[in-house]
Amino acid sequence: MNQTIVSYYFSRNTLIVFAVFLIAILFLFSFLAIIFSKFIWITILFLSVLSMLLFILIPPFIKSIISFNANQPALILSNENLTDNINHRILKWSEIKKISNYKSSKSANFIAINVNNPKLVAQKVKNPMQRFKMTLNKLIYGFSFSIQPNIIKCNNTELLNTLNEFHTKYK
Repeated sequence: MNQTIVSYYFSRNTLIVFAVFLIAILFLFSFLAIIFSKFIWITILFLSVLSMLLFILIPPFIKSIISFNANQPALILSNENLTDNINHRILKWSEIKKISNYKSSKSANFIAINVNNPKLVAQKVKNPMQRFKMTLNKLIYGFSFSIQPNIIKCNNTELLNTLNEFHTKYK
């Protein structure tokens, strides 16, 4: 049987914009902490929020930069599975129930992926933050996890259509 593989790579422009965004947040919170340094509790609040944001945002960003520099694909679609190097998971097509477009009220566009057995997939995830994020996605949005197509160098509609085509053909 022929092995079909389609790869999608990280978008350089999105990574640059995200880096600028992180730097801007860092400077903003540092500036506010300095301004409100007379009020120790406000300074502690600003620094706590900054620390939480950096703790949540920096590790995936660093992994994305490393993958981009190593020219590693963000997504790999093959006959057997979907390899998601953004969220660091590999799913067999048979584990996926549904792939759809999700547009939130704030115009954020996601590709929502529902799996047949969310608990089984969550057990495979080693990172507790990723497991928690997956649980929240299921509770809040109704899908197991999402792919943000804006960090992938491709057309969003094309990506969704290709994912659905692979899912239908190889599930």
